Amino acid sequence: MKRFLIPNLLTALLFSACATATPLDSPTPVPATDTSAPVTATAVETETTVPTAEAILPTDTSVPESASPVSFTNQVLPIFETYCTRCHGDERIREGLNMTTYDGLIAGSDNGAVIVAGNANESLFIDLIVQGEMPERGSAPSSEEIQILIDWVNQGALNN
Repeated sequence: MKRFLIPNLLTALLFSACATATPLDSPTPVPATDTSAPVTATAVETETTVPTAEAILPTDTSVPESASPVSFTNQVLPIFETYCTRCHGDERIREGLNMTTYDGLIAGSDNGAVIVAGNANESLFIDLIVQGEMPERGSAPSSEEIQILIDWVNQGALNN
C-alpha cells in the first residue's frame, strides 16, 4: 500500500505544481469623476504690514543682569553655605568640588570647570541650579538668590 500511495501522492503534487491557471478577466477601470467645487475668481483684500526695525532686531535670550555689582563674600558665599557646602565642602566634597572658598570653586570639580566667568549660560553650576538638579537634597535657592549667582558669574565671577 505504501508503494502505491507515496508515488501517487508525489505525482499528484508534481502535476498540481506545474498546472497553469487561466488569467482572470480584469475589470475595465472606470474614469474618475471630478468632485471638486467650481473655482470662482473673487478678490480678497488683505492687510499688509511692513515690519519695523524693532520687529527685525533679534531678541535677547541671555540671562538678565542686574546693575549693581555682586559681592562674592557678602552675597554669593552665604548662598553656597546655605544650599551647597553640606555636600561640597563641610561634611564632604562630592565630585571634588569644594564650594567653601573662592579658590575651591574656581578650581572646579573632578569633571572640570563649573564656572565660565562672564557667561552664566555656559556655567555648569548655574545650569544645574536653574534646572533644579542642584541641590539634590533640601530646599532650593529662591529666584532672587539664583539671580544673584547669575549676576555674579556674568560680572566675571570676581573674588570681591
